[in-house]
This record gives sequence, structure tokens and C-alpha cells, in this order.
Amino acid sequence: MARVGEDSSSEVPGIVVKVAAVIVALLVVFGFFGCWVTIPAGHRGVVMHWGKVQSQVLDEGLHITCPFMTSVQKLSVRVDKNQIKANGASKDMQTVTTDVAVNWHLKAEDVQKVFQTVGNEEVIVENILTPAVNEVFKAACSRLAAPDILDKRMQLKEDVDKSL
Repeated sequence: MARVGEDSSSEVPGIVVKVAAVIVALLVVFGFFGCWVTIPAGHRGVVMHWGKVQSQVLDEGLHITCPFMTSVQKLSVRVDKNQIKANGASKDMQTVTTDVAVNWHLKAEDVQKVFQTVGNEEVIVENILTPAVNEVFKAACSRLAAPDILDKRMQLKEDVDKSL
């Protein structure tokens, strides 16, 4: 209840101004901190402006970006090891199953192109490496008889390495 001579309407605008100031301050803080992107060691950052991949690739370190229209996809350029189960048949039609370890990495200068045409590391392993390893192993395995596979393991490994 307002007393005589007091203006209660002056309290409401003061509160609205304070709330608006807090909201603006929060937006400025989130906008300021949202514009920093850190690319860790051994990675590169593919820059996307409204979802479109740009030619610019960010090196390791701290970078400034526009937080609402620009996003950055971080990709590793370090050597990565993936275990891939491969199945094949020997020359005498015996089933051969093995785990193939593949060491691979992205070239830093090709990160943008690879991300745009293939995708991130998971997609590369799933859509490129795994099918390639399986096909190469099947072809290499089919040239040897089952008893020879263990004896000529190094030859089989070299055949797979060369074909990959």
C-alpha cells in the first residue's frame, strides 16, 4: 500500500532496468567467452560459417570466432591406432578371422577437404578404413592355403600393408 506523497510507480521501472542490465551483462559475458576457441596440440580446427565449411583451418592454440554464426570442428592429426576385425577365406576355402591394427593419421593440410568430403574420425574409420581393410585382407588371404597362413604370416602382413 502506498503512503500519501510516495510514488510507487518509480520502483517498478528501477527493477526492470536492473533486470535488463543483468540480462545484457550475461549476454555480453556469454558472447565474449563463447567467441574463444582452443585447438589442442595435435589437432586442427575446421571452420564452418553457418554450417558451410570454410577454406580456413585453425592451427593449435587460442582463436577468436563469431559465436553464433561460426562453429569449429576439431580433428586430430596425430597417429591413431584402430583395431579392425577382418574375415576372409584361404585358398582352400577355410575361414580366417583376425584383428588388423591400422595406424593412420590425417595430413594437416588436408583436414578441411577430408572433413568436407568424408566427415570426422569416426566416419573415416567406419566408411573408409574398415571396408578397405576387409577387402584387402580377403584378397591377400585368398592367395594362401590355410596351413601356409601361419607360416607366411609376414608375407600376408606385407601384402595387406602394400595394398592398403
